[in-house]
Amino acid sequence: IGADTLQLFIIVFFKEQGEQLNSTGFSASLFRVVRLLRLTRILRLLQSHVFRDLVTMIYGMMGGLATLAWSVVLFVIFIYVVALIFRDSLGPSTTRVPDERIERYFANVPRSMFTIFRCSFGDCSTGGGTPIFEHVTEVHGYFWSLVYSGYVFIVVIGLFNVISAIFVENTMNSAAKMASRKRRDLLESKDRWATNVCDFLQALFEESQLDLPDLNGLEESECDGLLSEIQQVEFPNEVVDKIVHNDHRAKEALNKLDIDPIDHAFLADILDPQNDGNITVLELIDGLKRLRGEPRRSDIITIDLMVRSLQERIDEIWKWTHHSLKQTIHKSRSELGAVGVASGSASSFMK
Repeated sequence: IGADTLQLFIIVFFKEQGEQLNSTGFSASLFRVVRLLRLTRILRLLQSHVFRDLVTMIYGMMGGLATLAWSVVLFVIFIYVVALIFRDSLGPSTTRVPDERIERYFANVPRSMFTIFRCSFGDCSTGGGTPIFEHVTEVHGYFWSLVYSGYVFIVVIGLFNVISAIFVENTMNSAAKMASRKRRDLLESKDRWATNVCDFLQALFEESQLDLPDLNGLEESECDGLLSEIQQVEFPNEVVDKIVHNDHRAKEALNKLDIDPIDHAFLADILDPQNDGNITVLELIDGLKRLRGEPRRSDIITIDLMVRSLQERIDEIWKWTHHSLKQTIHKSRSELGAVGVASGSASSFMK
């Protein structure tokens, strides 16, 4: 529509320029290009789940381009060194009997490099289809058959496998980094967090039959009075279990929050730290935030530091209790001793 409108505008208001463009055929070509730009909308399809593997492969290839470039450099250097050796040993020379079947393939360094490149990938034959190194062995002896066999073994088993392994490793690392960055962006998205938490709370409100408005449709001015009311709401564990198992909207909200589906069945117990059978809104929000994403090393370290802090406090309490108990025992013994002395004195006086 935009291309047709622009074309009509030029023809109506700029007749001379429009006729000139039409006579040269430039106008039609220009607007065909503009129409072709509409095909870029197809790129939006790559965001679909169906094309996830394709996008991963593309990003992996892009991440492995540096490795591929250095592999080319290494392979060219290796081919160059081997080509120099074969050029001096099998190329034209005044000290050897000339053989056109061999020397033409090692006539100079570039030609020798091309021949070695072909041999590296299995196409080591003459123009007539016979193997080059069969003629080399026939003319120069079986030593060159061993040299050729060693070269093929080093290239195929050694060099190519090393390059392939490093390229695959970097490609997989790039794909993993891309997936990790995407997950991190999703976890840091405030809109995604707010929308899905509101959907989950709305499902809880509807199941609890609470008369509250739609959270996603609230205006900012309406939130102040409603916030204190929502904070006082408590949900029984049975209600949370029910919507997690039966409510499709709640399940979808938890999945979009990147909460492991395995944790869905135990969500009510996880979000009830006091184990009193009820979950407040603040406990729910705080628990969902901590459950998002994959387990991290920082989670384990945090628990370890908290346990150590508790252990130090328990040790301090134990030392204080032990010291107080010793003082109490000592005081009791002193009082008992004083009572005993007083009783002895009284007995002596009575006698």
